[in-house]
Amino acid sequence: MVVDCGDFSSGTPVCGDGDDVDKYIGTIAAMSSAVALGSYAGADKHRYEFRVSVDSSAGNAYQGDTSEVEFTWNAA
Repeated sequence: MVVDCGDFSSGTPVCGDGDDVDKYIGTIAAMSSAVALGSYAGADKHRYEFRVSVDSSAGNAYQGDTSEVEFTWNAA
């Protein structure tokens, strides 16, 4: 899940409060090459939170394992 926690125009945004906006809900495998996080003015600054979870069917064999996902940002 990718969550927009807010912009910095009124101070530092806090993730987990009432003004968060879900930008993507789904699996990493299903995520397209471009997820629209929003259209903002050039000087806008936003804080995003990435939330991940392991499928409940995963057994103990995966305990202690790690995973990495590379994100490339493009501001246009």
